[in-house]
Amino acid sequence: MIITFNHERYIGEALDSIITQRVNFDFEIVIGEDFSTDGTRYVCEKYAAEYPDLIRLLPSDKNYGAVENEVRTLRACMGKYIAMCEGDDFWIDRNKLQRQVDFLEANPDFSICLTDVQVFNELDSDFKPDGTSPEFFRTGDQHSTVVPRHMLDDDRLKNGYKLEDLIDLRFNSFTVHTATLVFRNSLTFPLPDFYYKTFTTDYALFLLLGSTGKIKYFNDATAAYRVHGGGLTQSAEYQLKSHRKQFDMFDSFNEYTNFKYNESIKKLLFPASKTLLIYESGFLKGKERWEHIFRMIRGYNRYRDGFNVKEIAYYNVVLFFPFVIRMLRMLKSGGSTQAKAETK
Repeated sequence: MIITFNHERYIGEALDSIITQRVNFDFEIVIGEDFSTDGTRYVCEKYAAEYPDLIRLLPSDKNYGAVENEVRTLRACMGKYIAMCEGDDFWIDRNKLQRQVDFLEANPDFSICLTDVQVFNELDSDFKPDGTSPEFFRTGDQHSTVVPRHMLDDDRLKNGYKLEDLIDLRFNSFTVHTATLVFRNSLTFPLPDFYYKTFTTDYALFLLLGSTGKIKYFNDATAAYRVHGGGLTQSAEYQLKSHRKQFDMFDSFNEYTNFKYNESIKKLLFPASKTLLIYESGFLKGKERWEHIFRMIRGYNRYRDGFNVKEIAYYNVVLFFPFVIRMLRMLKSGGSTQAKAETK
């Protein structure tokens, strides 16, 4: 399945990378086009007309938004397995689908299969795609591991990961790239509330699927994740709101699973709550800043084990009386901070 919005420049490459998959089974490409304002719809209609037995383009008479568009597209998928690709990403291994489906067929205790990914940053001035074919991107310079390489484990690579393993790895920069996923079509609708408490559902989907079975990870790249200026996740405003919503999502998921993964979630969210509490408050002003601080203090207290008076006092001073910290630092450095400032 493909979900796409304003991907006119990229959607053809995404579709080509799926159409050219080498498989010994039938599959269907379901496209959830979200009422784009550029030529994305036209490109999708052109491909659907050229491949009527392969591509099903969903009706689109309004903009659903990222989450609702994904949910309606998931609902429309009728195959035994679902593989995902967003309209600005693409697959770089023509055997991707066959390999992942074969694994799930042979291992019924696994619910999801994912792989490494290559990242192509079009914001980098040195990025010069030749536009020839997905084969070009096999040798891309920028490589990103879904599971960080220093956390790879031979035993778990062979026997599979559990969800709590990868929640733990999230603390060490584990990411989910939907373009690498293949999973069993076992979702039941309506989806749980936590699924809607985020802007993009990549990790929410992963949590939902990972809570029903083991996870297989192949540590070679089968898909490309494209970073470009039009990407939703590149704006600072999006990042701030997304971080807050991820806390809401994990809290809701924790309740949904009757706190089965509570310790792993607390281990993940406690350091993240400290970062949000202090550093992100610096980007806000006035009422919005105070609302952020009081909200994040509640979360920080909820994820902390034990009560540390010294730590609490320090964060309160940093947040509410930052000038005190600046003054103490200046005194500690013997006034050198002030001298440096005056010479600039």
